[in-house]
Amino acid sequence: MVKGFRSLVKLKDDGLEIRKVDKIAGGLHPLDAQFPWNRLRDYVDRCVKRQRSLRIPEGLDRLLTVFIISHPQELKDVAVAACAHALSTETTLTLLNGHLRFGSTDFEALPVFIQILMAINHVNPAVISNEEAKLARNLFPLLALRMFDSGRMLQSLSTLYHTGIPLSSHLATHIEALAEQAAQKLSCQLEAIAATSSWMVAYRLCSWLAILPEHFESAKSGLHSLKSILDRSFPDWQAWSAWKPNQQDILMYEKKLGNAEHIALQDILALEGPDLASGGYTTLREGYIDMMSVTETTYFRNKKLEIELSTCGGDSARQALSSLSSALRIAATVKTSTNNCRMELFRQICIGKPIHEDGLKILEHCFSIGLPLVINDTNVFLQHYEMRSLPPMRNFQSLITALDTNGKISASPYQKLRELLGPKILETVDRMLESRLQVIQSIINVERAWTNHDLGVFEEMQSFGEVLLGTSWIMISASPDTKAILRQWPVVAEIGYCYDLYAFTFSDQAEGRKALAKKLARYLVGRFSQSGSLVVDEVHLVETLIEIWRKGPKQSQRRLAVALAGADLGVDVKFRCIAFVPSLESNLVSSLLSAITKNTFTQPEEASIVLAHSLASSHDVSIIRAFRPILFEMVQSQGEGLLTYTLENLGVSAWVTLAQQIETIFENSISGDMITTTPSLHPELLNWACRLWKDLDLLKRLERSKPMQHGSAMQCIIRGGSPSLQSDLVRIFDVLSSTFDSSRLEALHAVTAQLAADGGNVALILKAMPVITVTTLSGAEACVQVIECYEEAQIEVAETILWVWYNSSDLMPNDKLALEMIAEVLGLYGFDSPSFESLIATERHLQEEYTALLKEARRLEGLRLAFKSLDPKSTTDMLNSLGVEDSSPLDEIFDSIPTDLINVVERIGENEVELQIPLSNITALQKRAMGSGTAQSLLVRLVLENGLPPGFCMHFDNETEEIANSSGHFPWIALAESGDPIQPYCHGATTLATYQMSRLLSRHLVKNGFSTIQDIYTLIATEITALGSRCVVCGRKQNAPLRRAAVCPDDACQQIFDGSSLDVRLSDVRNDPAVTDLLLTMIYTIACSGTLNLLPGLPIWDAPAVKEIINALPPIAQLQHLDSLGAILSSLDKVRGSGNQTAKLLSWTCSNYRGFLTSATDTLKIPSLPGAHQFMLASAAPELEHNFAKKVGNGTTRVMFHGTSYERLYPILRGGLKDLSGTTLQRHGHSFGNGIYLASDPQTAFGFATGGVSSWTGSNFSNYRVLLGVELAGTWSPTSANSTIHVVTDPACVMVRYVFLVPSNATMPLVQHVTPAMSSVYASLRSGAI
Repeated sequence: MVKGFRSLVKLKDDGLEIRKVDKIAGGLHPLDAQFPWNRLRDYVDRCVKRQRSLRIPEGLDRLLTVFIISHPQELKDVAVAACAHALSTETTLTLLNGHLRFGSTDFEALPVFIQILMAINHVNPAVISNEEAKLARNLFPLLALRMFDSGRMLQSLSTLYHTGIPLSSHLATHIEALAEQAAQKLSCQLEAIAATSSWMVAYRLCSWLAILPEHFESAKSGLHSLKSILDRSFPDWQAWSAWKPNQQDILMYEKKLGNAEHIALQDILALEGPDLASGGYTTLREGYIDMMSVTETTYFRNKKLEIELSTCGGDSARQALSSLSSALRIAATVKTSTNNCRMELFRQICIGKPIHEDGLKILEHCFSIGLPLVINDTNVFLQHYEMRSLPPMRNFQSLITALDTNGKISASPYQKLRELLGPKILETVDRMLESRLQVIQSIINVERAWTNHDLGVFEEMQSFGEVLLGTSWIMISASPDTKAILRQWPVVAEIGYCYDLYAFTFSDQAEGRKALAKKLARYLVGRFSQSGSLVVDEVHLVETLIEIWRKGPKQSQRRLAVALAGADLGVDVKFRCIAFVPSLESNLVSSLLSAITKNTFTQPEEASIVLAHSLASSHDVSIIRAFRPILFEMVQSQGEGLLTYTLENLGVSAWVTLAQQIETIFENSISGDMITTTPSLHPELLNWACRLWKDLDLLKRLERSKPMQHGSAMQCIIRGGSPSLQSDLVRIFDVLSSTFDSSRLEALHAVTAQLAADGGNVALILKAMPVITVTTLSGAEACVQVIECYEEAQIEVAETILWVWYNSSDLMPNDKLALEMIAEVLGLYGFDSPSFESLIATERHLQEEYTALLKEARRLEGLRLAFKSLDPKSTTDMLNSLGVEDSSPLDEIFDSIPTDLINVVERIGENEVELQIPLSNITALQKRAMGSGTAQSLLVRLVLENGLPPGFCMHFDNETEEIANSSGHFPWIALAESGDPIQPYCHGATTLATYQMSRLLSRHLVKNGFSTIQDIYTLIATEITALGSRCVVCGRKQNAPLRRAAVCPDDACQQIFDGSSLDVRLSDVRNDPAVTDLLLTMIYTIACSGTLNLLPGLPIWDAPAVKEIINALPPIAQLQHLDSLGAILSSLDKVRGSGNQTAKLLSWTCSNYRGFLTSATDTLKIPSLPGAHQFMLASAAPELEHNFAKKVGNGTTRVMFHGTSYERLYPILRGGLKDLSGTTLQRHGHSFGNGIYLASDPQTAFGFATGGVSSWTGSNFSNYRVLLGVELAGTWSPTSANSTIHVVTDPACVMVRYVFLVPSNATMPLVQHVTPAMSSVYASLRSGAI
């Protein structure tokens, strides 16, 4: 061999070199058509000829063998092609069986080996025959299929086996190894496909297997070898070869069924697959049919598919399975424009529960009818019936009406469907009536005003009964009790009338009205049930009122009718008066209504006066006679109260007028009994009142005088009493009417005011009055002052004042005589020198007068401050006009401002100051959470006035122009009674941050009051950096590192937050429309999947309604800059005919997960994910963040990934990733045990991300797959050394941070291209850098 190598070296020196041979080949190989056979041969021959020492063939063989062996592995075929013609046959065979031979499983070297065989055949067919060369040529192109198409590979190899493979072939063992590998791969591939029932894919792979059994019967040894390989490596090949599916069906399922539908239906679709159980039938369906024929069972199960039949045997099974397939075929192919209602009904009946023949018949008849409305209503009904809940009224009524065959051209499928659903519907009708009646009863049992929602309940109940009445088959089949209830059913107008009547009655809190409200409630319940609690008079009363409502009188007439109905009157009087109501004139109606209302509200005296005036002004005697019993009952119930009330509150003029009116109303009908029981109707009293009419002007002046404000003089004058007293009173009137001097007249008024109620001192007063008329002005003044002190102070004070005046040198004898008369009237004895005690009492009285003046001054100062809080400028102008000095509290406050705050505090007005709090210490992510936009600072305006609580408003500096264009600021006044601000109180947009900060500042000012500007500035500057850590409503600290504030778990806080403005609740609509779009997509897909149980607390528990509401929304970007979100959302609800459901659903969607999801932009965006929409969960719910922070501690975290779907995303955001292994919510199995399955490689997780789901109409996120970026705490090992899968059993260690929406056909980047960037973001979040 040494010699051989030396010769080889010499050969190289003479020109035979490996690189020259390869250069001549030019990269071509023996199987290439342009391969240079001759040039290679000539080159080798020339090189050999130069070696004269090579005289024997053995030497040449040895040297060429070394040359071939020295060639690189991948180019040995070129070396053989160049040298084989010069090699002996023996040497060629030795090489083939030695150095050139590769292992049968060395598939990478097999292409070179085939090229070698072709090269040898080309120059020496004796070594490699043409037959074997043909086999090699046929095998070579198949090698390309080995890695990616095992089905075609095995099919092609079977063809080679069928044509025959010589046992002596150099390729025999290689072909057998290839066949074994292909069979194993195909077996695994088909097994995986069978697990998902993707039959069209499977059929394309293995349909050729059907020819193998026939070929095996040809008894060729090669095929026997292939059969052994299949039996060993592909045990189920015979079942797959026997499989003969309906190709049209499986192709249709592939095209029509979405990914989610295919997963849900895979156990049913398995019937179309091969019979892998016994292997003897064309499909699994046929296998089950035969099994049920043999075993005579009525039940069979395939994984989650269960079928229960009424009779055993193959025919029943075949019929049931045929019906099942037919229904699935229709459900998959016939779709409506909005949703596949047929598929939803099919899934309702056939998925997750045993399939019965009745269910299959329901599908058959529903699909035969073909109307989406009927199909959808049936689906909704069955869903609720199975859960023993009541279906939505709208769907239920629609179904009942649809199943009424009257007038239908083709009634057969409707009739058959009714026969199947009828018993369930009748049962539900009874439960629905009972349930709705309970709801109505619960509304009625609570004493409160009925709302529009309550009216909706009543009208819904009425409409339901009306539908039942109009449905012939219901009235035929219903129970006797139900029929009896429906026969007395109210019409819709009655409901509206009862509602209006109740509103009229309940708005009035009088007992009589409350009683009427209860009668209305009982009447309504009685019409909806057979309660038997109705009283004939109550029914007659309510029906009378309804009739008045039906005639459509004016609102005031309706109110009067209700007031009369609720009044405490006799039945005859009540009905007689109500009968007159429609014919009464408006002014009389108003007056009567006012009278009856006042009487009802414990104001009987005023009510009597109003009613008397109303009746007296009427010219219709019949009306007066109808209503005067009411007036009599009013007056009678008061005794002397009417007269007393008139005197104390209305005066003499009103009493005189009232007396005249009473005489007009009652004419001569007042009998003795009436006089005895009703003093105000006594004839002598009424006659004296008519006498007073003559001096009415005098009496009115007397009544207005200050002295007459005290005592009982006016009662004595009005009552009159005996004829002698009346005569004395007339004399008093004469004296008063003949006196014109104001001072003396004031003194006369003062002494007249001392009349006793019974007139017992009238003689003394008559004695004093002539003397007073001749006093001087000073004497008259002295008389008045003595009387005033007598009335307002102690007796000794009055006597002291009397003594002072009596001994005054300014008084004349007549004046002193008048004082003596006054002293006699008052019973004073003050003509002796007063005692020391009297002087002390007088001094104390004067001091009290002074104190009262100071108190009044303080009261006026309080009024000044109150007026200034409402209208500062006008109040200041008024004070200036009066010469009163006005000051501001800010003068002293500004003198004490620290120098470091001078540049951030500005005085805006006389009582207003503005603080500028910079946002420079807040991260960009926190600003996005606050909704501050481009703002650089927060402006807080304080309003500070003496004696008033402080006020404030706050705005970001980027909205100053909007504020400037408005009509000024409207500060929030920090009053304990007002609570904290909930709704906007000033101009400009309210953001989540200004809402939260306003409540925080209000609480501080109410609790602590205003101290200094520095304290307020420090409070706001500190709190604004930590808003995320507090409850947005109550301010309670949430022990978690949050970027945006959330509502704490307290239900009261959630209720308050729900009452805030839409700009606060829907901040993401303004600041991040893409997030709102994504959140709505999550809710929408859950509604489409019918799994609303994943959203506890959702305000609308009706999946079709949820979809309808969301689809009615415009694209969120169009809502972003609207001035009023409420207006557009209300208009959408108005179109739908619903309440504020859109705002409720949108608010719940944006806030219920209690986190902060934001579009990942700038430094948050992860590179290497082109085409993906990226979102970051900067804060999860506070509880989740708290638990995760405890797990992280001072350690580090890792980047993980998790694939999921849209319909699971919202529950994940709200509650985090959970261990659902072994539950009904498990989706992909738990091969490595229970836990949360994560992957360190995004490609692995992406394989579990489902997609292909359409979003709502205005969304940008249809047909994306959902990949989550996860932050993992703790030490968790992969499932195996080479695996990227991790199973985490502690949910607190897992935190979702990124949501990637990835196109379905996207290719995932390498892990090293995304992990560093994500890990950096995670670290920045934990440190607070972002």
